[in-house]
Amino acid sequence: MPAFNSEVNKYYLFIDSESSGLPLNWHQPLSESGNWPRAVQVSWIIYNENREEVKRENFYIRDDDFEITAAATKVHGITSAFLKTNGVSRSEALSVLAADLREYQPLVIGHFIKLDYYVLSADFLRMGTTSALDNSPLFCTMVASGQLRRSVVDRQLHLEELYYLLFNRDLQQQHNALADAAATAECFFKLWDEGELGHEVLRRQSMEAQRWRDPSKTSKNGCFPVILIILIAVLIIYIAGL
Repeated sequence: MPAFNSEVNKYYLFIDSESSGLPLNWHQPLSESGNWPRAVQVSWIIYNENREEVKRENFYIRDDDFEITAAATKVHGITSAFLKTNGVSRSEALSVLAADLREYQPLVIGHFIKLDYYVLSADFLRMGTTSALDNSPLFCTMVASGQLRRSVVDRQLHLEELYYLLFNRDLQQQHNALADAAATAECFFKLWDEGELGHEVLRRQSMEAQRWRDPSKTSKNGCFPVILIILIAVLIIYIAGL
């Protein structure tokens, strides 16, 4: 699996997607088509190492073989009627993404990149091909937001929260994939300028992403060791009091 390499990955691809819903089970293989939602919008913006925008793409994807949940439409406002007029086929949109990933070999950056990776990888599999994202190093600004020196909350931040924290203004057009990709780029470069990010942070997080790329191999019992330690401590205290 790829890790970030500043000598190879000289481009940054900021990506966001809007989907037809949420996964039914976060631990199912990506090949379980019925478990994973479809992308209804995917957008990305590519910058070079001098922070010059190279290109941007924005696709709405027709719902030819799926339905958008009412809850998802309430979030992003995308309807079946809109997609029939403005959407393209899944293969058309993802073929362009795959070509850009091959050409630029970028570090792929998103806010909650795990969900984007799962949704888009499942869509690549529906096309009968391996995920073009498999060979790209990944970085998540949401994960990074949980470790900021200036943050006053001890948790990862939603994109609009991070944006307000960094720029002291509200994020506009939330849940429009292109707007969110642009906001993610702004946040990433701001964090870099403030010394919150560097090449080693990018490399380390891209290595950590290898653990969750296959959701069927991620732990379903991540809190069990903590619970076990607590129970043992309680038992020791109880025995000591006898």
